[in-house]
Amino acid sequence: MRATLRRFASSLGHLEKYHETITLFWVHFLARERAMAADKSLEQIVKANRQLLEKGFPLTYYSRQLLFSDRARESWVEPDLKQFLKDVF
Repeated sequence: MRATLRRFASSLGHLEKYHETITLFWVHFLARERAMAADKSLEQIVKANRQLLEKGFPLTYYSRQLLFSDRARESWVEPDLKQFLKDVF
């Protein structure tokens, strides 16, 4: 997923739009939801978790300052507001 998104952003001439922490946040969060509801479709999972439709959902875990930092854009950073791994895995 990461490589595909990076290639896509690069092909559009906007590699700077790729954000490592946001990408991994969604990949891990959705993987956890899928593992906990293996018998459900993605549509059912989203219906049961409306926050997944909110663009700002990662800000539940991250301060705006940290999430939109260069460090978070370039590599994975742990959240500073709410424990991600404990909550997600």
